[in-house]
Amino acid sequence: MSISFRTNTSMMNIAYKNRDLSDEEFKEEAHQFRDKEIKILEEKLKELNISCKVVGINSIKDMNEYKEIMENVNQAKEELKRIDELIAVRSSRIDFLEDKTLRITGNQR
Repeated sequence: MSISFRTNTSMMNIAYKNRDLSDEEFKEEAHQFRDKEIKILEEKLKELNISCKVVGINSIKDMNEYKEIMENVNQAKEELKRIDELIAVRSSRIDFLEDKTLRITGNQR
């Protein structure tokens, strides 16, 4: 099991209007709660022998963009499925025509 925490303030949509905090703002105790909570969670997870791993962040802006991307992926999968079915039909048709040609000419495979 792995848990990741996103700490890049530029990726957070609500808190600071997508800007990094100034040094003064970052030093305020009200803005340090997240890092303190992360440290406490990490200690508790270590006690339970659960490790955390650092993961990267992606360039997806928000949930709407994610849904749009996933819709495109699903459409591409459906198109691939349709193409695979078309290939199977045409392949069986080619096999049928080859067999028919071989029977007409009297040749065997």
